[in-house]
Amino acid sequence: MRIEGLDGLVKSLDGLQHALESLDGDIANVSFDPYDPESIERAIQKLFSAVDEKVARYADGVDPL
Repeated sequence: MRIEGLDGLVKSLDGLQHALESLDGDIANVSFDPYDPESIERAIQKLFSAVDEKVARYADGVDPL
């Protein structure tokens, strides 16, 4: 990502701050069988997807709100 000027940097950092704030608190509820590797992997993938979904709206570095 190329940032030109201080305004672009400030806008990107502001978006990053909001993205990180969106991860505060509960992200997803997952359950798994600790003896089943596939169950563990599904829970991990569910959490990854939930994080991606929460921060996707900030992908361009700008808070859409």
